[in-house]
Amino acid sequence: MNIGFCLKNEDPFEGLFKKAVGAISRRYRAGTIEYIREHHRSLYEQTDQAEDQLNEVWKAGLKGEATLKEFRGTLIKWYSLHIKGIEICKDLTRRDR
Repeated sequence: MNIGFCLKNEDPFEGLFKKAVGAISRRYRAGTIEYIREHHRSLYEQTDQAEDQLNEVWKAGLKGEATLKEFRGTLIKWYSLHIKGIEICKDLTRRDR
């Protein structure tokens, strides 16, 4: 049920963010970020920029200057970039077997 408003001091974006982080954490392998930073610099930079954008949209949303839909779109981009990095590293560990 979507009520369309939030109580004072309630963060409507936090729940979505926590779900995304949980999904990333379940798939994450130690060393992924370091590997992507060293071997896939462009992906690393895109992920970093997406995180900056996510923070900006989140801040704007808390001020009423961005919608939940805008936040969700930015979150999906950020999430997708992380998953792409995880998949790259997962493929590497498969080849090492």
